[in-house]
Amino acid sequence: MIFTKIRDLKYINKEETIIDLFATCEEYGEIPMTLNLEDSEDIHTFINNEGLEYKLEEYCKTKTIEKYTEPEKTIPALSVPNSITQRQARLYLFRNNLLEQLESLIKNNVEASIEWEYASEIERISPLVTVMGDALNLTKEQIDNIFIEASKI
Repeated sequence: MIFTKIRDLKYINKEETIIDLFATCEEYGEIPMTLNLEDSEDIHTFINNEGLEYKLEEYCKTKTIEKYTEPEKTIPALSVPNSITQRQARLYLFRNNLLEQLESLIKNNVEASIEWEYASEIERISPLVTVMGDALNLTKEQIDNIFIEASKI
């Protein structure tokens, strides 16, 4: 393939042997490509404005190539469990001094009290969790964190 224009050259590996770039050819127009600068195959040619031909890999080496930068390491988001056991919930709330406060607040709500006493698991989307969040002035993020941390117990 014969190219007549290149732009946006950037190393994509620490060894600085492979680059990403945009190259323009008559047949396809501008295309993104990845090029191994150590490639010995003679399949890509670059023709400059004066009509001189170069092996594309060699021509790219004469141009400014943006340095390689390590990709940012992302911390995977913790997934919020759909439910936690009563044991996990009670231990977490006890350890964080919220258990007594919650129990005194839900004792006047019959449905919440029944669910709190008899459900084997607490579902994140249950009415009990809504009552608990409202009673303790918890944000959605705080409730999610309770489920994440309690699931580790």
